[in-house]
Amino acid sequence: GIRLNDAFGLNNNGYPTERQPFSYDAIDQVAVELAPFDVEYGGFTACNINAVTKSGTNEVKGGAFYDFTSDSFRGEEVNGVERDNGNYTERRYGVNVGFPLIEDTLFFFGAYEKLEGVQLFDYNALGRTVTQGEIDQVTEIAQRVYGYDAGGLPGSEPVEDEKILVKLDWNISDAHRANLVYNWNDGFSISQSDSGSTRLSLGNHFYERGAELTTVVGSLFSDWTDDFATELRIGHTDLDNRQTSLDAASGFGEAQIDTADGGTIYIGPDDSRQSNNLDYTVFNFKLAGTYYYGDHTITAGVEYEEVDVFNLFMQHTVGEYRFLSIADFEAGLADQIYYNNSAVTNNPDDAGASFKQDITTFYIQDEFYLTDDLKIMAGLRYERYGSDDTPTPNQNFENRYGFPNTMNVDGLDLIQPRVGFNYTVNDDLEVRGGFGLFSGGNPNVWISNAYSNDGVTNIEAREGDITGWTSGVTSLFDVPLTGEGRPIFDIPQDMFDEVANTSITDGDGNTNATAPDFEIPSEWKYALGFTYIAPGDYLVNADVIYTDRQDSAIVRDALLVDSGETRFDGRTIYTALDPSRRTGSDFILDNVDGGDGSSVVLSVGVSKEWDNGFDMAASYAYVDAEDANPMTSSVA
Repeated sequence: GIRLNDAFGLNNNGYPTERQPFSYDAIDQVAVELAPFDVEYGGFTACNINAVTKSGTNEVKGGAFYDFTSDSFRGEEVNGVERDNGNYTERRYGVNVGFPLIEDTLFFFGAYEKLEGVQLFDYNALGRTVTQGEIDQVTEIAQRVYGYDAGGLPGSEPVEDEKILVKLDWNISDAHRANLVYNWNDGFSISQSDSGSTRLSLGNHFYERGAELTTVVGSLFSDWTDDFATELRIGHTDLDNRQTSLDAASGFGEAQIDTADGGTIYIGPDDSRQSNNLDYTVFNFKLAGTYYYGDHTITAGVEYEEVDVFNLFMQHTVGEYRFLSIADFEAGLADQIYYNNSAVTNNPDDAGASFKQDITTFYIQDEFYLTDDLKIMAGLRYERYGSDDTPTPNQNFENRYGFPNTMNVDGLDLIQPRVGFNYTVNDDLEVRGGFGLFSGGNPNVWISNAYSNDGVTNIEAREGDITGWTSGVTSLFDVPLTGEGRPIFDIPQDMFDEVANTSITDGDGNTNATAPDFEIPSEWKYALGFTYIAPGDYLVNADVIYTDRQDSAIVRDALLVDSGETRFDGRTIYTALDPSRRTGSDFILDNVDGGDGSSVVLSVGVSKEWDNGFDMAASYAYVDAEDANPMTSSVA
């Protein structure tokens, strides 16, 4: 009854949580719908996964499970190389039960699940670009010179995940029924942040990524007459996302130390988790009605969704220091230094993005038989976006590009026509298909960037702001620092002052903005398929879906403009719009100008069942897809 999309696009699993946010044992039915042309479906482009939870009945029913593993069950050698799995145990257990509170009238269902697990770590750079001797050197220097414990190379870390679902079903009368579903999930995992064949993170560079999710949704289904029924639904989602360094309390910054063979050792809190907090709430309302008029089933409805966001994402608020060698790290000879904070106050909370936006949806649809064998479904879905909150104005940005950085989604809208059909050719052959426009699933982080990075509240300072500084020559031990004057713990005073002396009216930092003519991305879907009972009772299914993307999103660097010159191979040479810009770029959320991308998905399957209990199935799938830009794995 409520969408559980990853509204900010932060996770790889599509959910807003680290793992599936509800117990698997709570699920009664699942439908995967790639191109449902019903206008009630929205908020996605790829596919819709519809999960229906179990309900209590007049019988008491339930179940429980428990599973266990440990390091003793895991191999310790791969291709002749020993691996340290650590010393761990992992347990997952759960219980579910359904029963009547009032027979035939009121029912309860509940499910609980908990994981007491483990996160295992790989150190692919070890023995390739980083040696154990270099790790020992960095660890010793960090402790002796800087007074910092960098952590070791843990084989594993404990993680947890817990879920609760409660559902009440009420048969109010023969004509009315209601349900209320409460779902809660809290879980986390541990990330190494920087890893791979050339990057190695020590233990205190790891961070916890987790989320606490609470959803409550109430639904009322009413049959007012034999021909008219309604559905009323109200839902609320609350998400508290956390990405916190395991060493956040130390006050140490991030240090990157290059090794002799092209590797890098990372110590201290990860730069992107030094100030990182996301909280949002979502309010949902739906009122829909179905009217049966002769052979016509007419559906109409209105939906409203409001998202209230606080998003703090600021890198380098306790600093990032890059050293070209272990010797430079020992001497305090940083090659590059980064420090970001909020203008004037040097308090990162002041740069958090707070905003609301909403989507109001109207739809109407008619489903009818054009002939005895041909069923048609045709409708329109209309979505309109609204927002009263705008990013903080940046006059320098507007002077450069001729438009303000205060654009938001207010007033954007999209009409989505849908047509589908089912044609029964004969007893053995059914043909289906349709076309329609779909939109949704656009991560709100795209929009949030303009609020977080306005160029006037989020200010960056670099090593060049330190008086008399020469990279790789001047030592951190020879420059004034804030606080107690401890290098890497405390910020160079000149960099701190650079941020403090930047007023919100004259700030000219890197800026994110939404283009003034930005349109909501969408996709046309065209589908055709059939089901055929072949001789010998072989069941044949075949489907093809063609998707044509419209107004695909892209982020472009506004500071780069066409120079009018090309390379020998015809590629455009770009130049800076304002060569005096000291650092960085200005990024614009925009739409692709042609070449949005498309995809073709083809699937064919044959299956058969025999009376003796044997069955068989064979299938083939083909996908050819292209994107202008997947809009993933990027930092604004």
